[in-house]
Amino acid sequence: MAVPSIKTDSFTSGSTLPHELSEEIWAKVLDGSKVMQLARRVPVAGTGSDFQLITSEPVAEWVNEGAAKAVASHTVDIKPMTPHKCAVIECFSNELRDDDEALYNELVNRLPYAITKKFDKEVFSASTTLQNFDVLGGISQAQDIDTNVYDGFVKADSMISEADGLMNGIVLSPKGKSKVLLSKDTQGRPIFLKDVNAEGSVYNILGAPVSFCKDAYVAGSPAQLGIAGDWNSACYGIAKDIEIKVSDQANITSGSETLSLWQSNMFAVLVEFRIGFRISFPEHFVRLTGTPVTANVNDKKKAEK
Repeated sequence: MAVPSIKTDSFTSGSTLPHELSEEIWAKVLDGSKVMQLARRVPVAGTGSDFQLITSEPVAEWVNEGAAKAVASHTVDIKPMTPHKCAVIECFSNELRDDDEALYNELVNRLPYAITKKFDKEVFSASTTLQNFDVLGGISQAQDIDTNVYDGFVKADSMISEADGLMNGIVLSPKGKSKVLLSKDTQGRPIFLKDVNAEGSVYNILGAPVSFCKDAYVAGSPAQLGIAGDWNSACYGIAKDIEIKVSDQANITSGSETLSLWQSNMFAVLVEFRIGFRISFPEHFVRLTGTPVTANVNDKKKAEK
């Protein structure tokens, strides 16, 4: 049952899940988010926090005997981060409560996915309405990988290095993955696969680890097929660790309908946390753009005959 809006005050007296189950769900949240895997976690207060960015380093100079020594200093900038609430509720029948294994699997496999998908989708999107929250899809630097996939990645790497960054992570959408796998040399051999029989995917490009995420794709002309960057410049902050509550007394409102859990012999699980995302140096990231690969309908029909 999908519940887009709720009366959250009904959950204040709800009982929390066992610690072991809560820890397992939290682990799934971290494991399911590509952004959280690659970016740094920083502390942030519930009302938001300012964190300092070191924008330049002092430069030492050679000094002749008897000459004055050079004086230099760091330059520091301040960037605010505001955490925003992300939440999801699922309702279950009381019969399911009797089956602990089914409930456990339902919570672990579905609820964390809903949260991480929402967060990653926001981060990779082209724009956001969230205050003091950066998005990778809004970065101005872009590199086309349509004309020449290999050269495109080399240029992206060069753009990042010119900004004093190090390309240490590439996130490709499935459409971006197809583009990379179709890239071949003059002999018709895949460029990014050493052994097509032993390797089923691309695990690194130019020394940078490659991961995949559906939400890294943003439609457009050209489309965003992925993101390459120095992920040390990306950070997320969680104001409070994931909160999980259960209630069988709440009234759940969806549109014009209200569901009484007690009357319906149901219970609901609420999962929420507050999170923010910021990019220290946008120039350390490059959007990988191009035209998505599409299957030829006629070729597909020939293959089926």
